[in-house]
Amino acid sequence: MALTLKEQLSFYKKYHRNTTNVLIHIICIPQILFSSLVLASNYSTNLSRIVMIGYSIFYIKMHLTMGIIGTIFLFLMEIGAEKSGISNKNAILMHIFSWIAQFYGHGIHEHRSPAVLSHPLQPLVLAPYFVLWEIAFAMGFYKDIEKSIS
Repeated sequence: MALTLKEQLSFYKKYHRNTTNVLIHIICIPQILFSSLVLASNYSTNLSRIVMIGYSIFYIKMHLTMGIIGTIFLFLMEIGAEKSGISNKNAILMHIFSWIAQFYGHGIHEHRSPAVLSHPLQPLVLAPYFVLWEIAFAMGFYKDIEKSIS
């Protein structure tokens, strides 16, 4: 797995060029992460926290400022999942719906298989970070980085 920010974002970007597909991911990836955290926290609070710490270390290693912002969102999401009271059944339904929506985005709008089929681990870790970067780019931040990965 490539360890530089440019390599990571470039890898993910080549699978996500269509605006509609990117928007689907911006909506569904947080839902997938949240539903995963609900399931993990219903099983063990420590499990979801360990996952968030791992993601945070990876994100901060890639880019300090965006890594810290990502860490804040990850831990707010983890706390929300722990306190939500959402049942496993509803978390599973949210999870499945979000995955189906993403496959729809890739098949209908992107006309390309998702990165997760080629590289199963990398996109699962990188997807929430990529969403954060896409939002930052849309807000006009880090245009130099956006240009370097396009």
